[in-house]
Amino acid sequence: MEWILTILTFKVPVFVIILIIIGLWVVKKIYNSFSSEKVDNSPQWLNYKKSKYKKWIFAWDYNLNSYLRQYEIIHLRPVCQCGCELSKNANGSTVHYSYGTLICPKCGKTYPEIYEEDILDFKKVLLYDINNDLYPKENIK
Repeated sequence: MEWILTILTFKVPVFVIILIIIGLWVVKKIYNSFSSEKVDNSPQWLNYKKSKYKKWIFAWDYNLNSYLRQYEIIHLRPVCQCGCELSKNANGSTVHYSYGTLICPKCGKTYPEIYEEDILDFKKVLLYDINNDLYPKENIK
C-alpha cells in the first residue's frame, strides 16, 4: 500500500509533464496522418455543374458563403455543345446573354438569344433538383 502513496507523491518537474503532453500530441498527429484516409465530406451535388434545360446547356460553379455557411450557385451561364462558354453576338459587340445572338468562340456555332426569364427559370429548377436529390448522380465530374 505504501508503494501507491510513493507513486502518487513522486515529484515531477512541470517541464517534463509539458514535454510528455507535447510528445503525445505529436505522436497522435503522426498516427492520424498515416492511419486515416482523407474522407471527402463535401456533398455529391457539388460535382453537378452542367445540365440541359429546354434547348440550352448551362454550366455553373458553387461558392461557399462563409457568412451564411451555405453554398451559392455562381457563374450560371449558357455553354455550347462543345463545352465552351458562349459569348458576344456574331457582329462583335458585347452583349448580355439575354440580348442578341450568342456565338461559341471555339467552334463558331451561333445560338439565338436567351432571355433572362429562361436563366431564372433554370436556376429554380436546378435548386429544386439539388434540394430534392433529383440531380443525375452517375457520370458527374
